[in-house]
Amino acid sequence: MPSKRFKESKNTNDLVWLWLWVYWLWYILISVLVGSYSMKCVIHVCRNHQSWVGF
Repeated sequence: MPSKRFKESKNTNDLVWLWLWVYWLWYILISVLVGSYSMKCVIHVCRNHQSWVGF
């Protein structure tokens, strides 16, 4: 009986780690996408206002 209970708790623990891992991956993906998009916007603005920025 104790071994079964331990197994169940281990399974829930694995599930929690899986969800944390998935959440972390999504966080990285979204931050990379947002970062690249904002960089594109900054580059676009710099190109449009070359005389103002001085690049």
